[in-house]
Amino acid sequence: MVIQSGNIYFLIIGPMRLSTFLPAAVACLLSLPTLAEAATDKNQTPLGKLTAKLQSCPKPEWPAESLRNGEEGAVVLAYLIGMDGRVIESRVEKSSGHPLLDLAAQDGLAKCLFMSPETIGWHEPTWTKMSYVWTLEGGETPAEAKARLEQTKALAAAGNAEAMYQMSWRYFAGDPEVDKNVPESLRLLRKSAESGYVHAQVALSMVLAAGRAADKDVVQAIDWAKKAADQGNASAQLNLAKILLAAPEEAQDYNLMFDMLERAVDQGDPEAKTTLGMLLIHVQEGDKQRGLQLVVDAAEAQNRAAQYDLAYLYENGEVLQQDMGKARALYERSAAGGYEPAKDALLKLPR
Repeated sequence: MVIQSGNIYFLIIGPMRLSTFLPAAVACLLSLPTLAEAATDKNQTPLGKLTAKLQSCPKPEWPAESLRNGEEGAVVLAYLIGMDGRVIESRVEKSSGHPLLDLAAQDGLAKCLFMSPETIGWHEPTWTKMSYVWTLEGGETPAEAKARLEQTKALAAAGNAEAMYQMSWRYFAGDPEVDKNVPESLRLLRKSAESGYVHAQVALSMVLAAGRAADKDVVQAIDWAKKAADQGNASAQLNLAKILLAAPEEAQDYNLMFDMLERAVDQGDPEAKTTLGMLLIHVQEGDKQRGLQLVVDAAEAQNRAAQYDLAYLYENGEVLQQDMGKARALYERSAAGGYEPAKDALLKLPR
């Protein structure tokens, strides 16, 4: 198992005074880091250190692709802090050399709550800098990996639902320690689902709905998705809504679909927000303004699908005034986060 760690450092160069301030509402709507340079009063003596309340900072999530590639590095970030201590805008001042790491740190630390500029004598939103260091601290030895695999196999054989789920994906993908075995993968996945393991129920519903590794069976897919959603998991509720949305007409249940999306939104799921938001924008008699706000909220939470959806709205002038520059910036941000449809959209976007 690879252990990851990141460390936050504050680079105190004195607060950077912003000459022109965009209202927070506009900044939130755009949900984009500005590239405009902040003006600094070189004659101003720094009044104090504007730092984040570290207990409020969620640990940035290590991008899977960067982890696979063993990427490390330090990124220097700049944040515009509002009077309530929340981030209004952000930008990368010095790259780690790995764009995905830069983006992950930028988005993760943007959720921090900072000291108010007033606590250091400023009376307007203020820029500050901080650095995040991505370091790989170590990994499993081959002997440790083998021992963990044997333990997981033993637990799966004893009927442990989580272990059966883990072994199911090992057999499905195949790796140097486990030969690919799709029938055994599906057997374990179904047994885990039958044991009530919510992640297995979601995965089984997706397999049956797609009809790739197993015969397509939308009715069974919906049944398993319902069992998972009944456990109150937001991702399971979103999964059921997606299956219902794509189901053939005889299996569709739009009332249940919208109910599941609303429940997932109530739990704060950003993908559910952008899915429901786009539906409200495009269905007849939908609440388009609420739909737009849901998409914006999800994009502000750095959901890549939502950034793509908001870019689409800007590109096509739906609900928002057409703005190809904002569309491109959002597509680029979504694509940098690994969202494949955004990469395709950028190729097709007029220059």
